[in-house]
Amino acid sequence: MKDEIKKISKECYRESSSVFTSFFEKVSESHRFYLSKAWNAADMAALKEKKLPMLNINLIKKNVDTIIGLQRQNRTSLRLLPIDKEDELLADILTPVLQWNMSQKMSEFAISDAYKDAVIGGLGWLDCHLSYNDDLISGDIIVKHESPFNIFIDPYIRTRDLEDCDYIIRRKLVSRDKLKAMYPDFKKDIENINFEKLDSNSKDILSPHDRKQKLYVTEFWYRENEKRQVIINTQNPEDQIIWREDIGKLKAILAQSQTLTSIEKTTSEIKLAIIIQDDLIIYNGPSPYSHKYYPLIPVFGFWDISYDTWEDKCQGIVDVLKDPQREKNKRRSNIMYAINTMPFAGWLAEKGAVDDVNVLKNAGGMAKYIEVNSNRRLEQIQPPQMPAGLFQLEQMFSNDIREVGMNPDLLGMIGKTQDSGKTIQLRQMQGIAGITELTDNLSYSTRHLAIVQTDYILNNYTPDKMQRIIGAGLEVPPDINDRKDSFRYDVHVDEVSQSPTHRFQTFTQLMEAQQYGIPIPLESLVEYMDLPSEEKAKIIQNYQNQMQQQQAMQMQEQGQMPPDPQQMMPQMAGGM
Repeated sequence: MKDEIKKISKECYRESSSVFTSFFEKVSESHRFYLSKAWNAADMAALKEKKLPMLNINLIKKNVDTIIGLQRQNRTSLRLLPIDKEDELLADILTPVLQWNMSQKMSEFAISDAYKDAVIGGLGWLDCHLSYNDDLISGDIIVKHESPFNIFIDPYIRTRDLEDCDYIIRRKLVSRDKLKAMYPDFKKDIENINFEKLDSNSKDILSPHDRKQKLYVTEFWYRENEKRQVIINTQNPEDQIIWREDIGKLKAILAQSQTLTSIEKTTSEIKLAIIIQDDLIIYNGPSPYSHKYYPLIPVFGFWDISYDTWEDKCQGIVDVLKDPQREKNKRRSNIMYAINTMPFAGWLAEKGAVDDVNVLKNAGGMAKYIEVNSNRRLEQIQPPQMPAGLFQLEQMFSNDIREVGMNPDLLGMIGKTQDSGKTIQLRQMQGIAGITELTDNLSYSTRHLAIVQTDYILNNYTPDKMQRIIGAGLEVPPDINDRKDSFRYDVHVDEVSQSPTHRFQTFTQLMEAQQYGIPIPLESLVEYMDLPSEEKAKIIQNYQNQMQQQQAMQMQEQGQMPPDPQQMMPQMAGGM
């Protein structure tokens, strides 16, 4: 079995790398353009030999940074909404747990980094896994950015959620010491492995003085179809659970129930093989995180699902800007060379017009007093003018970048000063519409990330941990983990404007409800404010004092004696 899995992983890697090698070359070039490295090696060598200037006037970076800036300024939070009324408790529990995971581990930064890869090169990756460093029982959900150069996937996929993806391979260098700590049972084997550069397309940086202390680790995630018994609720056929325990126990459960039945069904499950240097198998078995979902989640840029060639079907915004940027740099460099080498002035003189001709040679471009001999003609030659078409051509490439890139209004390039604010706003909205596919693909990936995390939560987090996260406001039922196979029928994912905490998000929703005329008690608003308890008590106390004063004044105006404040306090406290 070990030899078989090594063989399959190598075959899958060859299949994927044969397709993605050219894609990685294109993505690498896009990153170089973003980092002001637009000249290729051949052009640089030719210009260096001729001692010509190599200017890098980077107009691409501003386009990319503007798109990334819009995303960072408009980050969203994820929440789960109930499908039916009876699902409200599940949604109310899972939403704060999900948001706690995102905020505690600062996952929004990983999402922005993956989005930046998608904007530049067309594809970014998120790694969603469990870490047991701080919690040895349930683990913590970690979301990290992963380099697209380390990932090799089934090249025949057509879906964003990788439902039709047969495998994902991640190859990267990991230190020997870390591997020995992670897999102590294989310590001797890891020490004895000889390092050699594998046939890998990943962009790992190898130092010329490499200490040979890192080894290539291959994570081979693959989908395997297996026959399983599926329990079905006959009163609600959508309520299904895959049985993974002893068949005898299942028969006993079915014998005692009149509403449950089972059928044999072929199910798809995610498995993992970990191989060091393509030889030493550390693990081969079920996914340690989820049997349904890959832990690696793609963030696509501009993605033409129907096209076949990956370097064309998956693109970032840099791809369409490369040619104008390349030509602009070449044209500006040629202009600089022409200006630097063009003679500024010359002299046409009869022999003996001046006593020292070196005076004329040193006088170009500088005002000097030159004495000439009598009856000797001396005439200055006017320098040639730079062709206007050269400057027009260079300007044309700048305009091309504005035309095919971001809307100038989004880049802060205000056009005619007489344009109204409404006109500028409409052009900005038009510019945002041009990158809607990027934001939509990001939204799809983040929502899929929420589904994966929810699956992790129900499979790994104990009810006690969930209770600790959400606090004492709600009581987590002890059987909440039993809904891990059916939660997709109970909740769906939504995005809202990012809030610091789930409590503040609830406070914002209460404030919006109050603006629409729904009477919200002050106590409810104060309860969800992110303030110290002492400050909350002061706000409520001041509000109660104001209400007592208003009531007393109204009663005085009506000629009635106000009630004793001490008698009112228990009544108002009970109202809280």
